[in-house]
Amino acid sequence: MKKDIVKRFISWRIRGLFVAEIRLKALLKTDVKEGASDKELDALYKTISAQLKAISDMQNEIMTLELINDAKQK
Repeated sequence: MKKDIVKRFISWRIRGLFVAEIRLKALLKTDVKEGASDKELDALYKTISAQLKAISDMQNEIMTLELINDAKQK
Protein backbone atom coordinates (compact mmCIF):
# COMPACT_ATOMS: atom_id res chain seq x y z
CA MET A 1 0.00 0.00 0.00
CA LYS A 2 2.80 2.48 0.86
CA LYS A 3 4.44 1.88 -2.50
CA ASP A 4 1.16 2.75 -4.13
CA ILE A 5 0.95 6.00 -2.15
CA VAL A 6 4.49 7.01 -3.12
CA LYS A 7 3.82 6.39 -6.81
CA ARG A 8 0.53 8.27 -6.65
CA PHE A 9 2.16 11.22 -4.90
CA ILE A 10 4.95 11.32 -7.47
CA SER A 11 2.46 11.28 -10.35
CA TRP A 12 0.44 14.02 -8.63
CA ARG A 13 3.60 16.15 -8.32
CA ILE A 14 4.51 15.49 -11.95
CA ARG A 15 1.09 16.75 -13.05
CA GLY A 16 1.62 19.84 -10.88
CA LEU A 17 5.01 20.29 -12.47
CA PHE A 18 3.50 20.33 -15.95
CA VAL A 19 0.93 22.93 -14.88
CA ALA A 20 3.63 25.12 -13.33
CA GLU A 21 5.72 24.89 -16.50
CA ILE A 22 2.75 25.96 -18.62
CA ARG A 23 2.18 28.96 -16.32
CA LEU A 24 5.86 29.86 -16.49
CA LYS A 25 5.90 29.70 -20.29
CA ALA A 26 2.84 31.97 -20.41
CA LEU A 27 4.50 34.44 -18.03
CA LEU A 28 7.67 34.47 -20.10
CA LYS A 29 5.63 35.34 -23.19
CA THR A 30 4.04 38.31 -21.41
CA ASP A 31 4.25 41.42 -23.54
CA VAL A 32 5.66 44.21 -21.42
CA LYS A 33 4.46 47.57 -22.60
CA GLU A 34 6.88 50.32 -23.42
CA GLY A 35 7.28 52.50 -20.34
CA ALA A 36 5.98 49.87 -17.90
CA SER A 37 6.44 50.99 -14.33
CA ASP A 38 8.97 49.44 -12.00
CA LYS A 39 6.07 48.24 -9.85
CA GLU A 40 4.55 46.34 -12.78
CA LEU A 41 7.89 44.80 -13.73
CA ASP A 42 8.63 43.85 -10.13
CA ALA A 43 5.25 42.12 -9.87
CA LEU A 44 5.95 40.16 -13.05
CA TYR A 45 9.44 39.19 -11.88
CA LYS A 46 8.09 38.06 -8.50
CA THR A 47 5.43 35.93 -10.19
CA ILE A 48 8.02 34.35 -12.51
CA SER A 49 10.31 33.74 -9.54
CA ALA A 50 7.48 32.08 -7.60
CA GLN A 51 6.77 29.73 -10.52
CA LEU A 52 10.46 28.84 -10.80
CA LYS A 53 10.59 28.09 -7.08
CA ALA A 54 7.44 25.95 -7.31
CA ILE A 55 8.97 23.95 -10.18
CA SER A 56 12.22 23.50 -8.27
CA ASP A 57 10.40 22.40 -5.11
CA MET A 58 8.32 19.87 -7.02
CA GLN A 59 11.38 18.46 -8.78
CA ASN A 60 13.17 18.10 -5.43
CA GLU A 61 10.18 16.34 -3.89
CA ILE A 62 9.94 13.91 -6.81
CA MET A 63 13.66 13.09 -6.71
CA THR A 64 13.63 12.64 -2.93
CA LEU A 65 10.64 10.32 -3.03
CA GLU A 66 12.16 8.28 -5.85
CA LEU A 67 15.43 7.91 -3.91
CA ILE A 68 13.57 6.84 -0.77
CA ASN A 69 11.44 4.42 -2.74
CA ASP A 70 14.51 2.93 -4.48
CA ALA A 71 16.34 2.52 -1.15
CA LYS A 72 13.37 0.71 0.40
CA GLN A 73 13.15 -1.68 -2.53
CA LYS A 74 16.79 -2.80 -2.14
